[in-house]
Amino acid sequence: MDRKVFAEHEGKRVYFCCSSCPEEFRKDRAKYIKEMESQGVVLERSP
Repeated sequence: MDRKVFAEHEGKRVYFCCSSCPEEFRKDRAKYIKEMESQGVVLERSP
C-alpha cells in the first residue's frame, strides 16, 4: 500500500498500491467495500 494513494469513503481512507485504483474504486464503491468486508478488511476513521 502507498500512503499517498487513497480515496475517501464516508470519513475513512481506503489505501491502494496503484495510482489507477482509486478511480476504479470511485466508479463502484459499494462493489469494492462489499469485497473488502468479505475478506475481513476493517476501515478505520481517517486522521
